[in-house]
Amino acid sequence: MLKVTELTPEQRDEIATYYKNPTERTTHHQRNPEIRNVVFILLESFLSAPIDLVVDGKEVTPFLNSLKRDSSVYYNGLMKSDIGCGESGDGQFIYMNGILPLRSKMTVGQVKNNTLPALPIILKKELGTKHSEIIFPTAPNLWQQADMNIAYGMTEAYSLEDIIASGTHQVDDQAIFSFASKSLDITKEPFFSLVLSVSTHCPYDTHLGEDLFGSNKSLPKEYKNYLNTCHYTDCQIQSYFDVLKQKGLYEHSLIIIVADHYAHLNLLNMKGQITDHTPLFIVNGQIDNKTACQTECHQLDVYTTILDILNINNEWKGLGHTLLSPHYQNSFSDEALRISEMIIEGNYFKN
Repeated sequence: MLKVTELTPEQRDEIATYYKNPTERTTHHQRNPEIRNVVFILLESFLSAPIDLVVDGKEVTPFLNSLKRDSSVYYNGLMKSDIGCGESGDGQFIYMNGILPLRSKMTVGQVKNNTLPALPIILKKELGTKHSEIIFPTAPNLWQQADMNIAYGMTEAYSLEDIIASGTHQVDDQAIFSFASKSLDITKEPFFSLVLSVSTHCPYDTHLGEDLFGSNKSLPKEYKNYLNTCHYTDCQIQSYFDVLKQKGLYEHSLIIIVADHYAHLNLLNMKGQITDHTPLFIVNGQIDNKTACQTECHQLDVYTTILDILNINNEWKGLGHTLLSPHYQNSFSDEALRISEMIIEGNYFKN
């Protein structure tokens, strides 16, 4: 099933006509001249529901709440997941390329040898990024990750094996963000860093960190475990931010925090009680929150928005719509899916 389809000249023209729409993809945002680095934090199955949630007088995510309250930070808690059957691999693919995944096949299997317009590649070309790293908590070849790291243009890849070799007994979000903090000692600016968390992955029959919400009688056990672990992950993100500040990297880094996809509400026993929206935080983007999109948006929009924030004048800006525009329109459509399928199966970016 995994084969490259030769695109006709007409199909290539159709693809180019679709994505070359500057009014939807850029606002010609003035880039913050202090920004040299991009830090991309990809949280596992992290919903917006815990953000600003207080249970029994205790905040679930106090650090992320503080970011949301910061007027200089862009926050949108209404992001829809655009994944297909590939779940986490699909989420990573969308964010890195601004393309929707295949619906009926594992996208990473199809594109692992493709030429891709991946974010690290674009940043190297347009901003002179010297170092692109990914820190991921799985075996190197799970879900074709090793091949995808090459396709994305990563110069360094740290896997489960590297994190364990650093001296930890188990790989959880504390170990991951501690490893990411230490990697900053050898990272040369300007850099791109993609950090993947893991602790909020299903199943939710246990939790990490303090049991802050276990005594609550109104919530299902699985959801309380999830909230406890979200609190734990929130603490690890704060620690990582502290290290960025201590090393003088914070002010020079565009920081994006997103989820790879929604958490399955049926596994939390919360179906029909909360939504499957996920959060988006953008730090140091100099975004005007009065005009930026505050309505429901899509994973597909993040790639396009990052290029807009950095004022990167690359012909390819993804198939999303910039969230900086006060006239944002939904980017997810049957047409976007069809164009994405042609791009993927036709290896459109191959020279």
